[in-house]
Amino acid sequence: MIGGDDLARVTEAARTGPKAAILPVIDEIAQCLLGHRLLTVMRLHAATMELERLYSSHADAYPVGGRKSKRGLPWTEHVLVRGEVFIGSHPHDLEWAFDDHAKLAGLGLGSVINTPILFDRRCLGALNLLHEPGRYHPGDEAVTKPLAYLLTPLLLAA
Repeated sequence: MIGGDDLARVTEAARTGPKAAILPVIDEIAQCLLGHRLLTVMRLHAATMELERLYSSHADAYPVGGRKSKRGLPWTEHVLVRGEVFIGSHPHDLEWAFDDHAKLAGLGLGSVINTPILFDRRCLGALNLLHEPGRYHPGDEAVTKPLAYLLTPLLLAA
């Protein structure tokens, strides 16, 4: 679980650094608590239903600034519209959710947690952790939901 030291690190990064200074801190905390091979933070452009990558722990494969259209997909309804966490534990879950599932599989990624970043009943974006198949399970959102919430000020300011 997220502890006082973790919150102090996020607070200090937000207080002393540029807006995005909390992103690598969130990355480190998520790595310690759940582990991941890829962590991204995406901002939702609601008018076009596009997600824009603000942070990536694997920038060579998934660079900052990249955009993905999510219009009309079942995943979009689940995560971005209803604001529900999506947990996929197997590659077939990623096939259901992502157009780039083959690229993800090529990187050895087969499980995912997509956590919507919510504020005032609307979705601002998503915190995404990906790892090897079988890594994530129901209940892991107890870690990702608070981390996503800590990203709210950054996305409101973006």
